[in-house]
Amino acid sequence: MIENESNQGKERTKGKQKTDKSPVLLDKETMKTLKKLSARANKKDKGRKITNSQLIHEGIQLISDAIIKGLQENSLSEKDRLEMKHLEYCKEHGKVDFFKWLYKQQITASDSNG
Repeated sequence: MIENESNQGKERTKGKQKTDKSPVLLDKETMKTLKKLSARANKKDKGRKITNSQLIHEGIQLISDAIIKGLQENSLSEKDRLEMKHLEYCKEHGKVDFFKWLYKQQITASDSNG
């Protein structure tokens, strides 16, 4: 009876213990680059293996605000850019229908080109 009581407070885990890791999906090109970096990093005589997680962590620390800004800019579609320009125009000149504004932009552009 005493033995059962002492075991009740302990949890049993089968297999591997839980870790604070989660899987990440990478495209083939990124995985290829990571494998090359890992091979370079582990080309040494002594010491523990440098893990992919360590390489990724160190690389993430090097990402600047300028890089993030560039990634954000590159993620915009032409539609997004048009909508942003339209909203900016509306802030300066008052509310204008998108299609009327777009038509006016086309007229202005064709006048300056021809």
